[in-house]
Amino acid sequence: MGNEKDGIYIENSASSQLIKNTIGYNKFNGIHIAGPEATDNLISQNSISKNEMKGINLTFGGNEGISPPTILSATTTQVRGTAGGGQTVEIFNDDDDQGQIYLGSTLADVEGNFTFELSSSPQLTNITTTATDASGKTSRFSAPLIVGVEMVTSEQLPDKFALHQNYPNPFNPVTTISYELPVTSDVVLNIFNIKGQLIKTLINDYQDSGNHDVQWEAKDVSSGIYLYKLTAGDYTEVRKCMLLR
Repeated sequence: MGNEKDGIYIENSASSQLIKNTIGYNKFNGIHIAGPEATDNLISQNSISKNEMKGINLTFGGNEGISPPTILSATTTQVRGTAGGGQTVEIFNDDDDQGQIYLGSTLADVEGNFTFELSSSPQLTNITTTATDASGKTSRFSAPLIVGVEMVTSEQLPDKFALHQNYPNPFNPVTTISYELPVTSDVVLNIFNIKGQLIKTLINDYQDSGNHDVQWEAKDVSSGIYLYKLTAGDYTEVRKCMLLR
């Protein structure tokens, strides 16, 4: 606890088992698994919290980038969500987006749906989850959901990735960029000038599925045509916008 970098760092090493540890207050990540050969690393029943970056971070192919679950609802008695079919889902309670209190585990059915019954009301604000597949590789933490909140149903979620035309366009100096995520994803939204030079990064985060809006206030750049590029999972799209002063 309290390391200047990661609490535990695994690089290109396979089949580690990190079970029932307390990991917190580190300057970087609680657990960081990096590299394409760092696979089948099991992370289970830990207390991971208060780390300044991520509780569990998978980079450069670590654990093959296994996707975390999506929590659909979290009440004081039950947690529901989706994961990979047959995966083991562990449920945690935290006041942020990590996993301070381990609550238990359940199996997702063949279609990926899971339900976990809570034995008592959670002590902290949020519910988070991880997923572990049959080979023993564990995901990072899911996006947190506040206890007592139900997300939109799958019927209301977008059915595909999409990047929309900004509005207004032309603009001066503020415009809104909207996009849709059918699943929780790593999202990067960058602004480039017409020469392809990076001007600004608007989003670089892991985001829930759904409809998203972000504003670009172009107060420090000159009039002209700019490109905005969305990368979400394997999806990439680029659109043009015009700043007129």
